[in-house]
Amino acid sequence: MSRPRLPVRPGALVFALVTLVPASSGAVVIRHDRDDAAMLRLARGLDAVCRVLPDGGATLVAPSWLVTAAHVAASIPVGGRVECGGHSIPVKRTVLHPEGTAPRGTPPEVDLALIELAEPVAGIEPAALYRGQQELGKTLVLAGYGDFGNARGGVRHGDGRLRAVTNVVDDAGPRRLFTKFDPPPGGSEFEGVGGPGDSGGPAFLREDGHLLLAGVSSASMEGKPGRYGVTDVYVRVSMFAAWILGEIGPPATGREAILKAAREIALKARYATFITLGEGGQPQARIVDALGPDDDFTVWAGTNPATRKFAEIAKDPRVTLQFFDPAGPAYVTLIGSATVVTDVEVKATHWKDAWASFYKDHQRGADFVLLKFVPRRLEVVSQAHGLVNDPKTWRPVSVEFPAKPAP
Repeated sequence: MSRPRLPVRPGALVFALVTLVPASSGAVVIRHDRDDAAMLRLARGLDAVCRVLPDGGATLVAPSWLVTAAHVAASIPVGGRVECGGHSIPVKRTVLHPEGTAPRGTPPEVDLALIELAEPVAGIEPAALYRGQQELGKTLVLAGYGDFGNARGGVRHGDGRLRAVTNVVDDAGPRRLFTKFDPPPGGSEFEGVGGPGDSGGPAFLREDGHLLLAGVSSASMEGKPGRYGVTDVYVRVSMFAAWILGEIGPPATGREAILKAAREIALKARYATFITLGEGGQPQARIVDALGPDDDFTVWAGTNPATRKFAEIAKDPRVTLQFFDPAGPAYVTLIGSATVVTDVEVKATHWKDAWASFYKDHQRGADFVLLKFVPRRLEVVSQAHGLVNDPKTWRPVSVEFPAKPAP
């Protein structure tokens, strides 16, 4: 299969038309002046990288779903298994992208597929998808369990340990990302590419301190795999994120599981955006150091009676809270109402030592009151928990709370 011509972009390296060779990436080869220990160190924490046994790569993107290359998924036999976190899990089914088939030995036009597992993976946080459009010029982290080595020292057979290297996106086409293996002094600090081993492995992009899945290993071109000058080709995940999330679909998750996940997200975030209705109905937002959620999802916040939110709640108790965890990324939105609590015993029970610097006499003073927020509706999105937006309406997973009788 010939590679389609790429649009010219400033600073981009535009490659000539060449033949794509199905990748053996997932295995990794590093520049000759770096050792194996560097690859092992770089791979620490990449727990979402899995193996399609015996020699394929994949990335966990939801508790029971992995992303891999279509030509890897197509070769999974009946009874095939995937290894994640040292646990071997049977494959339930594979889903190839509609353009994910091609003649044998040739990568398909969209070399992308999903693997659904027979049971969810426990103890591993799935990788989030990169959904931006800024891959060009960014440094990727490439990882795999396969064969390994360096550009001049040859390749050794895989030993089952995860390794990683880095490379820069030289070109970003409408469907693919391209990384070229540059010899030093060029290239990244841990410059490398895929080598002989397994296909379907990930390329992660770091954004705001978090690694997001940006590419899936598909093919190589313009050189010998694992040698300087070769170009590795990755499926551009950002262009197919909607398809991936649409196939995974809304989670078959019960109410209690949704609430458990939402509580985890809120507690991890700690701080919430507290939105009230101000003059003329104009929403007013500020950040609060929240306490909770409680078992019934009541959330508490301390404030001073001189603040705007105190007065606004007295006029209109409708409030929205949102907790956001950028590491997920994930968020929880709570829609409900708030009341002011001045009872001394209740204030003492719902006091955080972290608030001490804001109040002269701590929980005992008149300058400290509690805001008690009671939700009537919860909305949550967390790819790591398998809680994703509806692919058509974009509506989040939601839970309604029963109305509570007035005190």
